[in-house]
Amino acid sequence: MNKPVKKIALVANSDKPAARRIVQRALKLAAAAGMRPLTDETTARLARLKLPTQPSPGALSRSADLIMVFGGDGTMLHWARDTAGSGTPIFGVNIGGMGFLTSASGKDLANAIKVIATGGFSIESRTLLSAWGKQTASRSGSTR
Repeated sequence: MNKPVKKIALVANSDKPAARRIVQRALKLAAAAGMRPLTDETTARLARLKLPTQPSPGALSRSADLIMVFGGDGTMLHWARDTAGSGTPIFGVNIGGMGFLTSASGKDLANAIKVIATGGFSIESRTLLSAWGKQTASRSGSTR
């Protein structure tokens, strides 16, 4: 059990067709559950939200108790990388194909927001790896 979430950041992958509708729905559900929604500039434009926005993922993570990410695994990894070290938990809602890293689907949104608002969730720590590669020229000219 965690403390109830008072400030929830709503962020979405703007390339997903369902993003606008589900973020607008999440905004209503979060407000009804007593949470104060926040967002980034991209999501605010996408979903036509009139909310306070933060200029960067780092600023957003410092302002929120939890970040709710709408997208798939790529979107989750993007936000995990950009907010690493903030200590702000990330909750993923899958609105794409497969979502191994996301915690819920769009149809579970209402229940997920209720649980988050009351603090009835657990936090799993994950390791974030960073790797760099160096490519050298090959004799054949192929990079395969």
